[in-house]
Amino acid sequence: MSVKSKRDQLAEETRLALLKAARQHFVAQGYSATSLNDITRSAGVTKGALYHHFSDGKPALFRAVYSEVELELVARISGSLQSDGDVWRLIEKSISSFVDYAAGPDYRQVVVLDGPAVLGFQAMLDMDKHGALQLLGGMFDALQAGGWLEIDLPRKLLVEIFRGSLGQVAIHLSSVDKASLVEAKTQARDTLLRLLRGLAPRDLAAGDHPYDHDTGPASG
Repeated sequence: MSVKSKRDQLAEETRLALLKAARQHFVAQGYSATSLNDITRSAGVTKGALYHHFSDGKPALFRAVYSEVELELVARISGSLQSDGDVWRLIEKSISSFVDYAAGPDYRQVVVLDGPAVLGFQAMLDMDKHGALQLLGGMFDALQAGGWLEIDLPRKLLVEIFRGSLGQVAIHLSSVDKASLVEAKTQARDTLLRLLRGLAPRDLAAGDHPYDHDTGPASG
């Protein structure tokens, strides 16, 4: 291994150690209560090393942790959508993945509680453009391909509206106590799925919904 590659490896290890320590403290005690001393002490590095990797200190660390948490969520949902199986079952699995992750301590503290105050809503939207928004677009593409979406509905608007719905669900889950969390997650999942079912085509002449609500498009 060359001297340069070894130096690069050590630098990457330091950066990852700082990210891990920052995430642990941000999740456990929140952004405001976390100091750079907390982070460097846990990571076992100096402040000079911290500023070398994150030039504006704590705000830069928070942005990196926020991106990491969001990318983990995107990876979970994306994995659900890419599996083989009935389209609606994959959507159900994806929504369940979102609800489970959004109810967890990392998403609750970093994205829901600290994100708006530290980053601002516009910055959060900008950071989501190449992750969550693209993923939602893919989800609606899958719904349309599977017959669960009216063709003439505005896709971009649907993505933005449903993203807002997911955000409100995450906010709601963040306010629920542990004793009620299981029930709240079930209600959140069922509500989001009902919203999506409402986008499916309807037989206006007969006045009946042409889909079985449990298994997807009805046969015959």
